[in-house]
Amino acid sequence: MRIAGWPALVVGVALLAGCTAAPPRALSAPSGSAKPFVPTSAAPSVTSPLASTAGDPVLSSAPAGVVSSTPVLSSPAAVAGTPKACTSGQLAVTLGERQQVMNQPVIAIIFTNTSSTPCTLYGYPGVAGLDAHGDQSVQAYRTPQVYMGGAPTGVPTPVTVVSGAQASALIGGTAQPVNGQTTCAPDYSAVLVTPPGTSGSSKRSVDFPSCTGLAITPVVPGPTGGLF
Repeated sequence: MRIAGWPALVVGVALLAGCTAAPPRALSAPSGSAKPFVPTSAAPSVTSPLASTAGDPVLSSAPAGVVSSTPVLSSPAAVAGTPKACTSGQLAVTLGERQQVMNQPVIAIIFTNTSSTPCTLYGYPGVAGLDAHGDQSVQAYRTPQVYMGGAPTGVPTPVTVVSGAQASALIGGTAQPVNGQTTCAPDYSAVLVTPPGTSGSSKRSVDFPSCTGLAITPVVPGPTGGLF
């Protein structure tokens, strides 16, 4: 019996038998594709925000001679509308009467403006105690107040002294003998006074005993030195 289409079937089987399976082809990455990320142990470089870089401003060191961070008060004479600082030529220097309470003697230094122009005094006078030979034996130390008076607020304030008006400060001491003494030595026979902000000094005679040196308070308005 003859099967129709047999020659075609034989040909097809022969063709299939002669073919061998081709191995699968590896897929290549498309052109321009990113390479796979490979982690590393190296940490990224980070610049500290405090690190100095080129062009950063550099703070200079403190000016020569500055030994304190405490702010310095400017002279009141530099403030607009305030009279200029008094000069020694504008001032007459006198002493008041010595007073004493509880072995605490004080005496007022009085500055009178003898000029026709108002001026300003600010701060502490310079005061040196002189011995009987006229030699300086002590420099008064500064204090806002002594036992009997001084700056009411406890701090120096500018004092405007008009023509003929007065400003003053207190010299203080202690008349209580110490270290077994029976009297206070030295007994200052004179003081050398320099008004605040000036370089001119005046020598004034005084009988002022003090066993523990001298103190000086800031200038205040009026002739009493701020007696309490």
